Amino acid sequence: HYHHPPPDPMTHSGRPWRLKQMTPGMVRERLQARPTLLVPVGTTEQHGPHLPLGCDTIIVEHLADDLSASHGVIRTPTLEYGVHASSRTNPGGASLRII
Repeated sequence: HYHHPPPDPMTHSGRPWRLKQMTPGMVRERLQARPTLLVPVGTTEQHGPHLPLGCDTIIVEHLADDLSASHGVIRTPTLEYGVHASSRTNPGGASLRII
């Protein structure tokens, strides 16, 4: 007869391990099993009229979710940071100037 393999303890029922959705106890247990954090980094900026402002972040968040789910690594909230030249041709971007 056929035996099903035991569930992989590194997975979360195929879902990503999102830090902001976990309790402190869950975080402790996960870090004891896999002491690694996945920190996605993206930016919100204009890329022209054909793409959403958050396309960089959207892509990295999907990738981080897939990696978290497949490797059992906690995925932190996305750090949205970027340096780009000010562009007035496309609305939606903002820049800070330190004086």
